[in-house]
Amino acid sequence: MFKWGFLIVLSFLLSCSQSPKKKSLNAVSNFESDLFEVKKDSVFTYTLNHETLSSLRLSSFRKVVLLSTPFYAYVEKLGAENKVVGLFNKSRIGNISDSIMSVGEGSEIDIEQIISLNPDLIICNSYQLEALESIRADKFLVDDFNESSPLRKASVIKLFGAVFRERTKSKSIFDSIVKSYVKPKFLNYSIGQLNNFGGVWYQPGCETYLANLVKDAGLQMNCVDRRKTSVVLSQEEALVAINNIDYLLFFDWEKMEEGLSDRLTESRRLSKSNLQIIYCNTHQSDFFQKSILMPGEIIKDLNKVVKTKEEGEFFKIINLEK
Repeated sequence: MFKWGFLIVLSFLLSCSQSPKKKSLNAVSNFESDLFEVKKDSVFTYTLNHETLSSLRLSSFRKVVLLSTPFYAYVEKLGAENKVVGLFNKSRIGNISDSIMSVGEGSEIDIEQIISLNPDLIICNSYQLEALESIRADKFLVDDFNESSPLRKASVIKLFGAVFRERTKSKSIFDSIVKSYVKPKFLNYSIGQLNNFGGVWYQPGCETYLANLVKDAGLQMNCVDRRKTSVVLSQEEALVAINNIDYLLFFDWEKMEEGLSDRLTESRRLSKSNLQIIYCNTHQSDFFQKSILMPGEIIKDLNKVVKTKEEGEFFKIINLEK
């Protein structure tokens, strides 16, 4: 349900040793994120306002803790898993080595476990920094969730390539991703996503990662104009939104499809007719990991499913009766 994408309250904290500096925006590729910069001996990350978020002098890091599961996708693609000793929300990743320890699940970071691992580097999101104050390892802040372009998000692998001493490999991987990102022909269907958490409705902004992914798949995205995060909707606004789309996009965190109708009870109540669901089981398809470095396959699959109505690798259409 893309919870880790839009329910996180973003609090931009300064790096321990850096005062904010504006980043020069020249020489940035249209396909590469401007939220990071790689130099010969160091790497930098930036806020959406292009102020320095964090900096790191490069070294031979051998014991790295990752506090965001998407980070593992970059590291695994680079073949540098042997340098990772700890991972936050490890249970979300399939086929991962037992030598990589869990350092917390849900929203709770296991500080004692991290300390016991004695890491030489922790890569985390900026909002996690305060919880890590008692740990003396180097900390590098990477807010990749702020990148709304699928290709630019994939380019973050070049940042990890520098950190894990795999620059050439990361460049080759990214070049391949760009080459395979071919936008399919436009289909005249509207897609929407409405999530209900605790009785509150959320709809993606039109400048979010998900909205851009759907639009690049050749589909119309029902979203909130000029917003970079999800927006809270009233009951009346949600009623209008769900009855003005052809398909409701639903990312399911459960392992099995069983019980789907119950999980979409609130959406079914709002809909005036049967719900046409574009369904993705995130556990079975490993969507959130694969979408980072396989965005071309994602948009191709989504377009094909809507066009042919046949089940794809990541998506399928389900009709839920009113």
